[in-house]
Amino acid sequence: MVITRFQHASNSVVAGKIPSRSRLVSTRYYYGDGTVCQGDSIIMTRFDGGYFDASGRAHYELADYQGNITDVVDSRGNIVSHTGYYPYGQPWRRPADLQRLYGGKEWLGADGRDEYDFHARRQYPHLGIFTTPDRETEKYYDISPYAYCAGNPIFYTDPTGDSLYVACEHRETLNKCLRDVFGEKADNFQYTESGMLVYNGDTNGMSGDQKKVFKKLNNKILTSQDKNELIYGKSVNYTDENGVLKTVYASDYGGALTVLNPNKGNTILVDPSITSVKVYELKDANNPNIDNHKPPIFIETNTTDMIFHEMGHIIYKGKPQNKVLEFNNQVRKILNLRERKPDEEHNKFTF
Repeated sequence: MVITRFQHASNSVVAGKIPSRSRLVSTRYYYGDGTVCQGDSIIMTRFDGGYFDASGRAHYELADYQGNITDVVDSRGNIVSHTGYYPYGQPWRRPADLQRLYGGKEWLGADGRDEYDFHARRQYPHLGIFTTPDRETEKYYDISPYAYCAGNPIFYTDPTGDSLYVACEHRETLNKCLRDVFGEKADNFQYTESGMLVYNGDTNGMSGDQKKVFKKLNNKILTSQDKNELIYGKSVNYTDENGVLKTVYASDYGGALTVLNPNKGNTILVDPSITSVKVYELKDANNPNIDNHKPPIFIETNTTDMIFHEMGHIIYKGKPQNKVLEFNNQVRKILNLRERKPDEEHNKFTF
């Protein structure tokens, strides 16, 4: 249970006048089953995609492509509330019966605060900023520590704690990949309203290899402060660090690639038809000589293998790339694929 307390004026606050000194203290209780109480009264009971109001009537929240709640409908499909948003989240109008609005986040309007609770920070939509600085600001020296979505809320979203975005059309394929690696435990992976992959559950019952893979996935991908996006396809458009729109093709990189962009977020692209990858294995793993490789060979792979291989590039970016193969081989062992040896692109001398 989470408890919050906040003060508000017992009399109306009028612009240009000093508010009354008389204050009321309200206590709000958030229970694990979704029940929200204020004082001794139940306000609502939340469930995934909606809520039951104080009278027990079901309401369903409809969201747009960014996870912004635009409509609430009742059990008969009648629209109860509707609103739209300016780019940084200011609602066109504030429906009295809606608590979750922009990004599915709770609106805090007491005493004219007009803020959103983004969990880690509060966002002030009138100015398009957060009210406190980014704790990871040293990673983004060219962006204000108070900026919301790097100043581009149309192209980006900024969910907290969830850092692998998967569009609806790619989820079925990813779900199969997760089941290939984690078996029945894959059922604990879920998607938030904004399309972010999260894990709800424990690791009891996982094998040692599964736990090792999950630890890296969870610590370095799912709960990372970086935005990561997964795409299955032949090509992808992305905006580089200079703001230039570019297109890359999976076929130019053996069927899979990762675009590492510290300011805009990382993008994984995998061709779902991939069955093999061409590599130049090293003759001597301890020799950095450019000519130190064997003739090319094609090794067996699949979509699951390459997804986790590309995740390895995010986990170990800026580090010796033999670490990518170490992580990848843990997955390949689970998939009953042969171990990959150091090659010209993945060895202790490449970064």
